Amino acid sequence: MSEVPSHAKVVVIGAGIVGNCLVGHLSRLGWTDMVLLDKGPLPNPGGSTGHASNFIFPTDHNKEMAFLTVESQNQYIGLGLNNTCGGIEVARTPERMHEFTRRMTSAKAWGIDARLV
Repeated sequence: MSEVPSHAKVVVIGAGIVGNCLVGHLSRLGWTDMVLLDKGPLPNPGGSTGHASNFIFPTDHNKEMAFLTVESQNQYIGLGLNNTCGGIEVARTPERMHEFTRRMTSAKAWGIDARLV
């Protein structure tokens, strides 16, 4: 494990797909003095990416996080590491159906391809 610096311009918490892609994106823009933290050592730090079933859901968060997630997926595509096959979530309760409807409304407003069946 590396020593944690006493200061940094940017601190990203979470070494999953979004955190890693954010640091990669910022470094390509010329940013330096960044720290990427996670709760455990790589390759299995114990965060949410390791528990995901390889699904990327850009509509789970606010607009900014949605665009960051889409950019992360585009980076995976650029690296030849993405297999876009879609995904299915099942609403087993009225509350979950309401959440799906909210997410689809957001997705449409943000120009993200998502469908409620």
